[in-house]
Amino acid sequence: GKGSFSNVVKNLQKAIEQLDGVQVNAVYGPETINFLPEIVSFFTQLGVPIIHLNLNINASWPMEINCNIQDIYMKVANHYIQSYQSGQEIAINLIDSKIIVFLKGGYVLDHLYLYKSQYFPL
Repeated sequence: GKGSFSNVVKNLQKAIEQLDGVQVNAVYGPETINFLPEIVSFFTQLGVPIIHLNLNINASWPMEINCNIQDIYMKVANHYIQSYQSGQEIAINLIDSKIIVFLKGGYVLDHLYLYKSQYFPL
């Protein structure tokens, strides 16, 4: 089918022009993890001020992956520092927001469904 990349970029640029605090969520997998620095650079060049980087928890991650996560995160950190030094304020979230949800006990609706299914079978 026809790709949607150019439409997404065009609409993202419109959102950045008209809204404050536009955020993007970039989901990466084993085949794209090496490109995180380029992804961050791409979004900051577009003017996206807040970037969330979340790993694809549904992907099949091999035990041995061909990347050095420390080097990748260091490149992302260096990009952040360079952006700050050049006067561009950005925020990069490297910790998957789903982890925070799990640490806090999950989503409220998950608990309600569990409650319903335990006491009131559907």
